[in-house]
Formats: sequence, C-alpha cells, structure tokens
Amino acid sequence: HSLYSLLSFGSGMRACPGEKLARNRILLFIATILHKFDIEIADGELPSRDVRSYPMSSIIHPPHFKVRFNLRKSAEDQSAQ
Repeated sequence: HSLYSLLSFGSGMRACPGEKLARNRILLFIATILHKFDIEIADGELPSRDVRSYPMSSIIHPPHFKVRFNLRKSAEDQSAQ
C-alpha cells in the first residue's frame, strides 16, 4: 500500500474533489506558522530518536514534548502596521 491509501480522501470515482485544495491549504498553513514563529523546545530536551523507546500503539510516534512559539521580530513589525 502507498501512503495515499492511508489518507481519508478516498480514490477513484469516490475521491474527494477538494483533496488538492485541502493539501494546498495545509501547506500554506504550515508555511505561515514557520514564517511567523521561531519554534523551540520548551524544556530544552528532545525525546529519544530511538524508535524502540516510543510508546506502543497502532501508530509509532515520539513521546509528547512541549514546544514554545516565539513571534519573530519581522512578524511583530508587520502586525503593528
């Protein structure tokens, strides 16, 4: 199975007509966040990159960790105008 078979947009005749729009909106959303904020680890320590230490579930993911979003100086200047 490909990555697309795991997504909820369907395929063939039943494919979601808004899939391309949704994907583009997600890309723009993430790009905007990365443009306006500096993102850093809140407690200064990343979780282990060793997959064997991750919690067991149906989806493999790292343990939760906190991040801090700091508004970039250029974004502050633009929002003040």
